[in-house]
Amino acid sequence: MPTYLVEHEWERNRSDEVKSIVSGIIDNDRKGKLPSGFSLLGVMLSKDEPRAFCVWEAESKTGLEGLLKSVNPATRNTVKALDVIYGVSKVKVPA
Repeated sequence: MPTYLVEHEWERNRSDEVKSIVSGIIDNDRKGKLPSGFSLLGVMLSKDEPRAFCVWEAESKTGLEGLLKSVNPATRNTVKALDVIYGVSKVKVPA
């Protein structure tokens, strides 16, 4: 399945709302409750800016854009196709 990088940006005053929705998406992915054909590989939140980077596997870019539009918090996003990704399984979440 193709891999995509999604960059999200939002207004700082909406950070709690965005983090809550993203936490729900992560939880649904862990429970296998995302729609068929979508897999969330990683989420990275910026410490300094209201910005996040998400790595997805999806059957198509347009399908992923549609999913984001249906569940997306108040963010602006861009979706870019990736050729190769290395080390996702090695990423550790700080305690």
